[in-house]
Amino acid sequence: NDTLSGLKIDDIKLLCLNGGTSTVNEAANCNWGLEPPQVIVSSGDKSPNALEELTHGILSATALYSKRADLLKLFGPWGGEKNILFQ
Repeated sequence: NDTLSGLKIDDIKLLCLNGGTSTVNEAANCNWGLEPPQVIVSSGDKSPNALEELTHGILSATALYSKRADLLKLFGPWGGEKNILFQ
């Protein structure tokens, strides 16, 4: 992949559940592997337009797959928090 040429393992950071970051070598202590795959993580640096596009894309996917909750479940509590998707 040309976009990754020159990328070093030390340049990659993992986003940990506690909100911190870690190196790839610390993946055993910083991973989302045990969490349900119902999480969408986005950068806080996105523009309002990019966030709006993301929100509309998610809502469109929900409308498309709403009859198959086993395929896609976007709304509801996660980790004891409500509405974390749109905060």
